[in-house]
Amino acid sequence: MPIPTKPPQASSSFAEVEFDLLRDDFLAKFERVHARLNVLEAKIERLEDERADTKLGDLATALIDEPSEGDNAPVPPASGHVVGPSAPSAPSAAPPVASRETNCTLVSVLSEVTEDPQDQLGSVPFSESAWTYPVVIGLVKAGIVEALFAVLLLLVNVFVQMGFMLIILTPDFLPGDISEQIDYAQQWRRSVAHDHQNLDLASTSLVTRVCNGDGALIVSTRQATLLEHINSYLGLNVAAFEPEFFQPGVLLSVLCILLWSLCVYKELRNILHTFEAVRRLPHTSRTTVRNNTLQSLSSGRYKILKITYLLRTAIAISLLISGIRWLAQTTSITELMLNAVALNAILDVDEFLFAGFTPMSIHLSIQKLEPLEIRYTARRNKMLSHQVLFLCVLF
Repeated sequence: MPIPTKPPQASSSFAEVEFDLLRDDFLAKFERVHARLNVLEAKIERLEDERADTKLGDLATALIDEPSEGDNAPVPPASGHVVGPSAPSAPSAAPPVASRETNCTLVSVLSEVTEDPQDQLGSVPFSESAWTYPVVIGLVKAGIVEALFAVLLLLVNVFVQMGFMLIILTPDFLPGDISEQIDYAQQWRRSVAHDHQNLDLASTSLVTRVCNGDGALIVSTRQATLLEHINSYLGLNVAAFEPEFFQPGVLLSVLCILLWSLCVYKELRNILHTFEAVRRLPHTSRTTVRNNTLQSLSSGRYKILKITYLLRTAIAISLLISGIRWLAQTTSITELMLNAVALNAILDVDEFLFAGFTPMSIHLSIQKLEPLEIRYTARRNKMLSHQVLFLCVLF
């Protein structure tokens, strides 16, 4: 009885399916190996850029100056050859002492290259902000609607911050120059301030009532408000004309400007550290995330992140300049505090949007992302210290 066999068409289709599965498995494993090799290559390049120049020079000097015990020793005869009739047999090969010492020197120097005691390894976490959406969009298990909504939130964040920036930079938004207000005050005093029609029942002129801070005025309230702001800003009494040493308005203005500058400096420093950590990641064909750790970035995603960092930096610098101008021209003490808080709120719009409107899948994915590691060399720490000292002296 003949043994039943599969038809040739079924065998060929089964072989094709098995071949496709093996090919997909091989490509997946090859992609993982390629990503690991890129990570290793990036780490080696980073170490070479930081310390290889000086340490390898020390290694070359050590290798040149190191004496070798086998330099002056005679060359032993080859195996199987006799020099003389009474030549002894070739001794057993001695261990290469010089070679071992050279290897030890090489290992010690390379260990110094990779581990400098003055260097410090820090972590750069991903901020819970709308600016972090481009890092995880397309990598998390989120629907198309959630991804599009995250992109929309990012665009809303850019529109709101840029809108506030443009409004604050316009000349119509800023308060008028104090010299113009002084000219208006002089015109008011020469025209209606001493007019007899504006005398009260006690024959008190309008300018006297304004200077005394009369709260019952129904005319010239603008001039009375301006004078009140000037007195409170300079710390003047009603009958005083010379400002004292302590001027609360000047001190509060300096403190508000300093506080706003520190807020923008924190934002810029966060942008710089995050961009540097992202720049050190290897660039592959696909972005890989393993165990909530960003392993590599694709070229397209890296370009998008670079654009967002540049846009974020431009908005922060523009808000810094416009905010300083706005605070410096504010003459009311109460408005100084409110303006400083408002500027800080503009800078935190991205965090408000992230906390209130981010889809939960993207929200949790950003929170679970592990911080990126970055190495701070001794030279860089000194530069940062000098930078902070310069900013302190500048302000």
